[in-house]
Amino acid sequence: MPSRAALLLIAVAAASVADESASSLYRKARKAEKTGKFTEAYLYASQAFAKDPTNDELWAFSQALRRQGLGGLNLTLTPLPPPAAPDFPGISEQDLEEARTLLPPPLLKGNPGRRGFDVEGDAKELFEKILPAYGVQVVFDGDYQAGPKTRFRAEGLTFFEALRALEAVTSTRQDPYNDLHGVPGTNITDSEDFSCQ
Repeated sequence: MPSRAALLLIAVAAASVADESASSLYRKARKAEKTGKFTEAYLYASQAFAKDPTNDELWAFSQALRRQGLGGLNLTLTPLPPPAAPDFPGISEQDLEEARTLLPPPLLKGNPGRRGFDVEGDAKELFEKILPAYGVQVVFDGDYQAGPKTRFRAEGLTFFEALRALEAVTSTRQDPYNDLHGVPGTNITDSEDFSCQ
């Protein structure tokens, strides 16, 4: 076990390196520059500016040495090893690869064809009367507020036209969780009567 005197000597030596002043580092940078050691000069100048970041002269000097100083740096980058495959018992590598593949968000797919409507009700009633005509089941979020009664009158709408019109009338955004189930979610703005011809 080292003596207290040895530990104190080590601590003083470390503190003297860490406490080197900006002016001392600047002098070392100037000396290295004069001998043509631009990388060393740039490193000292950068350290000096880090010690005294309000000194514009140190910043200008470090920037003047930057191009030549960086050119002399010898960096060797070693590639990182590939990450180890996670160990999930019962899940194959193919399953993991499929899970990594991003999938598009679900999109409601109503039955084809054009339909007409002349219905009245709050938002829940409108969704429950119109979307099933296209083969889509409606499931409401527990926090969904149906709002006031509104009249919905339209002719010759495809599924997507009817869906967008319903969203506009009820001030609601759809959050599909698969292709045949829609969840009317967020109330967006105040609703008004809506008609389209």
